Amino acid sequence: MAEIRLFRISDIHLGKRQYGSDIRRDGFVDTFERTIELAVERDVDAVIHTRDLFDDPVPPLPTVMRCADALEPLKERNIPFYGIVGNHGDDQWLDLLCRTNAVTRLN
Repeated sequence: MAEIRLFRISDIHLGKRQYGSDIRRDGFVDTFERTIELAVERDVDAVIHTRDLFDDPVPPLPTVMRCADALEPLKERNIPFYGIVGNHGDDQWLDLLCRTNAVTRLN
């Protein structure tokens, strides 16, 4: 039986301004980008993100765009990114990212 390599991340909270700081907001996206790079480097079969991908139901557009850009290396290598929504009302953004064919939403 073939081994399946999954890379699971959770509660990234993109767009969060921890301590009210824009620098901290960038840190969350930087971490997400590095996490995707690690998944690509490790040649996983799929990435699963559980709970809150975004921190706010209306995240800043630059944050959504950076998220979409960060997912491109997965898409280029046909590594699926599965998202399971959390409780921060970010489901519409996950649905939008699904339209890029870089994300599949799991219920």
